[in-house]
Amino acid sequence: MRKKIVAGNWKMNTTVPEGVELAKAVVAKSADVPADVKLIIATPATHLVPVAEVVKGSAVGLSAENCADKEKGAYTGEISAVFYTMKGFDHLLQLPLFMGMARDDLQQIVAHTKFDFFKRPANANVIAEGDRCESVIIMTHGIISMEKWSDDRGYGVRETLKAPFILQLEHLFGLTQRYSATFTTLSPCNFMAISKREVMFLFEQFDVFRINYLNILAAKAQKAQSRIWHPALNDDRSRITDFLLSHCQHPAGPKEFTILMTRLATEINASRLDVSRALNKMQQEGLVELHRGRI
Repeated sequence: MRKKIVAGNWKMNTTVPEGVELAKAVVAKSADVPADVKLIIATPATHLVPVAEVVKGSAVGLSAENCADKEKGAYTGEISAVFYTMKGFDHLLQLPLFMGMARDDLQQIVAHTKFDFFKRPANANVIAEGDRCESVIIMTHGIISMEKWSDDRGYGVRETLKAPFILQLEHLFGLTQRYSATFTTLSPCNFMAISKREVMFLFEQFDVFRINYLNILAAKAQKAQSRIWHPALNDDRSRITDFLLSHCQHPAGPKEFTILMTRLATEINASRLDVSRALNKMQQEGLVELHRGRI
């Protein structure tokens, strides 16, 4: 037998604290609802996060009372259905830019910030090297490849990266406001974009967001600066390892370098024969796989 559904939306009623108390009252009374009836409350977007905590583990379902009929676009004040289907409210707190934020701040951000959500199927281009960086793009679900080449196109690296991942947010400001890598999906992926204008608003209104953004940039700058002062490496294997790691976004995960041994030898100031010997030894140990022109 099909379940009956009893659902009610709150229109533009209750403040957030009042909504939380109302949700508690509904949960308390839900035990009196017959087993063949599904009870659902549909709240304003600003109430969803705290009310979700109230109804968690209860028989009461939760829904947004309204959403846009468009996935994204210039629709001021609207919230995309994608945001709800991606469980975006809870997911924000797991993203580096929003970690440590108070629930009240998160509610304000959701209510007043314009997020653009989009999806891409597997093997789709997301960003091409040289594209203008006009927003912070966060991959919230899926797997993506990042491909980057040297200035003379003599060698390059392709990395496999998993969500959550921010696509080169350091290029939103500064001297070069263009992407320096190409990003392609390896699986169906979900993305969230925040325009530069919205980022500036978040900087002004939310200290935690601004500090998180600065911490990410500072970590990148400190990592790059510290490499200058590393002691010189004396053996070819260490120099090869250092070269490979220094050209990666993340040390973990699969990487594929497109580079000839002669070029790698030039980059680490070694002979081609010595590089070949070191790489073959690493391959025997299961650390790398060698192919013609690729590592």
